[in-house]
Amino acid sequence: MSEKKIYLVECISSHRMVYAIEAESKQAAIDTVEFHDELEEMGQQWIGQTVLSAHPVDQAEYLNQFDEINDYLRDIPQERKLSYIRAVQSKPETEQSE
Repeated sequence: MSEKKIYLVECISSHRMVYAIEAESKQAAIDTVEFHDELEEMGQQWIGQTVLSAHPVDQAEYLNQFDEINDYLRDIPQERKLSYIRAVQSKPETEQSE
């Protein structure tokens, strides 16, 4: 049985956002959506997730990446940072080959 590793899997999650804008022109409506960050959408739909990369890291690199990505959590205890790692059970070899 192989030893488990920590893998950092980077993804982009996409949502379709729909805004209802009352404006004098199509361009004015588009400009309103593009230049106003705090508009409330009429609705949204999750489109999916795209995996960009996956690579193994050791615990030290994981902690370094955690602090870089989550600067506001830099001062939390190491045990809490490690709690963000999700352990998964691999399927038995016979199930994987089917």
